[in-house]
Amino acid sequence: MALTTEDLQAISALIQPLIQPLNDSICLMQKDLTEVKDDVSVMKNDIFSLKTDVAGLKTDVAGLKSEMIELKNRIGCLEDRMLILEKRMDKMERELHKINLHLETETDPGVQLIAESHIDLTRKLNEAIPAADKNLAYEVKVNYLIGEVRELREDVEMLKKKNKPA
Repeated sequence: MALTTEDLQAISALIQPLIQPLNDSICLMQKDLTEVKDDVSVMKNDIFSLKTDVAGLKTDVAGLKSEMIELKNRIGCLEDRMLILEKRMDKMERELHKINLHLETETDPGVQLIAESHIDLTRKLNEAIPAADKNLAYEVKVNYLIGEVRELREDVEMLKKKNKPA
């Protein structure tokens, strides 16, 4: 059984209303696909821009890392220098304490002995020469006492500094 042209035209007429919505759907899909292609193209450009920005950020982070390493090294050097300075200060404080002890135990008593001997000599001189003035003996004693007061003030100041709350 062979189909005639009329049969084919009748079949075509029946199928045509069914095919038309499919054709419309295909056209709509093609339009949507074109929009998707355009969106993908925009996204590709955005991704390329993001990649460029990320590469720049990586470069910046690498620079910051190297700067941080340099800062850490410099801080380490400063800490080392601080330790050296603290050791030197401790040594200087010990030396100063030794000098103060030497002054208190050896020099001051020697000066006091000389002053007392001088006072004795001045007294004997005044006894031998009644006209001699006792002012010289008093002047030596006053100078000695002034020195003692100065030392006591310094000791009090040092104690005040040590006892001050930080």
